[in-house]
Amino acid sequence: FSSSTPLSATVSNPQRLSTSKETLDIARQLAKLDVDIIEANFPATSNDDFEAVKTIAKEVGNAVDADGYLPVICGLSL
Repeated sequence: FSSSTPLSATVSNPQRLSTSKETLDIARQLAKLDVDIIEANFPATSNDDFEAVKTIAKEVGNAVDADGYLPVICGLSL
């Protein structure tokens, strides 16, 4: 898939609470799909959400693949 428009996706689900592990798993899958910008939850909501965003940034946001792809990880704000 090739696009000149960046792809963006959000890992949080406002309809239900997800665990940090689920959020990380979703972010990893989005990275495998070459999503350019991954919105990784609301870090100001709680310490758990902050730590989840931090973990995603460290683990997914630093994983450069063979083609040089590196997703941008961002936290959402209210």
